Amino acid sequence: MKDAPPGRKALWRRFWNFLASRRLAVLLLLGLLLLTLAGLFIPQQPAELDAAGRKAWQEAMGERYGPAWGVYQALGLPDLFHTPLFWALGAALFLNLLACTADRLGRLLRAMRRPATLRLPETAYAPAGRPGQKFSLPEARRHLRRFGCRLWEEPGRPHYFYGETPRLAPLGTLLSHLGLFLLLPGLLLSGLAWRDRLRLDVGASATFLPHHPACAVAALGLQAGEAGGFLRSVSGELLISEGEALIRGRTGPEGPLPACGANFYLRSYGLALQVEAADPRGRPLEVVPSGEGQALSPEGAPSKRLGPPPSSAAGPVVLRFPEGTAERSFDIPALALHVTVAPSATALVGFRQGPLQVHIEQAGLNRPLFDGRIAPHTTLELPAGRLAFRPTSFLEVEAVYDPTFPFLLGAGCCLVAGSVLSLLPQRSFWARLDEDGTLWIRLGRQEETSGGGR
Repeated sequence: MKDAPPGRKALWRRFWNFLASRRLAVLLLLGLLLLTLAGLFIPQQPAELDAAGRKAWQEAMGERYGPAWGVYQALGLPDLFHTPLFWALGAALFLNLLACTADRLGRLLRAMRRPATLRLPETAYAPAGRPGQKFSLPEARRHLRRFGCRLWEEPGRPHYFYGETPRLAPLGTLLSHLGLFLLLPGLLLSGLAWRDRLRLDVGASATFLPHHPACAVAALGLQAGEAGGFLRSVSGELLISEGEALIRGRTGPEGPLPACGANFYLRSYGLALQVEAADPRGRPLEVVPSGEGQALSPEGAPSKRLGPPPSSAAGPVVLRFPEGTAERSFDIPALALHVTVAPSATALVGFRQGPLQVHIEQAGLNRPLFDGRIAPHTTLELPAGRLAFRPTSFLEVEAVYDPTFPFLLGAGCCLVAGSVLSLLPQRSFWARLDEDGTLWIRLGRQEETSGGGR
């Protein structure tokens, strides 16, 4: 810009002053705040939903809000934090912060490095020590070092001193700016984060992540220690494949397993009971489970993908007992049977193969066809067929990809450190030792410490 015409220089200076102005920062922050408040009151589409889940969620919201939901969708409000307006405001705030930092960086660095003047006018000093007390040069130094400041001296007659504590307030300002720099990319990258929640039966085939189709996850087992009758250190063993890479490890509620660019957490576990029905000739019969589907959000729409829906085809069917489920039911249409299974408390956890309470009713009968307790891995022989139970465990695993975490962690550390350093008191003083041993002193203020040159 050195060779630019004066008019262009003035135009550039006006644009730079506008970009680096605090007023612009306040307006951009206010705009982002209003959009964020709107996102708190208007339901936002969960990022972890697949295509079917998004469609069901939108239908549920349409029923809840009526015609207003169509207006919300036209304005992009259900996905507010991914709209071009939100990203544009965030990018503008980032440029504003960059300009503010560049505009003030030189002054902050000079304030950190520039020493204050060692001499003040004679009228600025006041006597130090007791009235009439005289100091030698070593005694004056010892007396001044009690202030806990770094000491500079200018020898002569009189002898001048200057002391100050480290200038940390400008450093705190720089750290606060750096924290905001890290915070903005973290907020902008939040749109790339995703969560997938899967229910995996131990020993079953692998399940692919909806947000990462190249990543397959299989559950190998469930382990836990026991102390005082309580389960401790519960962990699930997973086998995760991405292309030719295989990762085998354990995951827990607080100890994730990193793989496929995400962290895998164990969110829940319990009994998975495989049920298989067959006719007297051994041909598989259709089993229709009831009471299990996708988890619902408070608005009544599917909130997470928890694996495939229950199958009603002929062959084995898995009944899962999530936390809070004491019993499950299923029907065998070919035999006109309705079966209810209530596992024991120990079996519900999924670690022990406890007894099962089974109640079987058949259409047209006034009394149960079977009602009693059976051991796990039992096959019931019925008049028109047989019914086999094979207990195992299931894991509910959540895969979390969050690129914002390192940015937000760094931003939080910088903002906290900057705030602390900015609040630390800055101490300084000027002193003069006359030939007769009289020591004069002037205690400084923080704004005086960073002014003037030596």
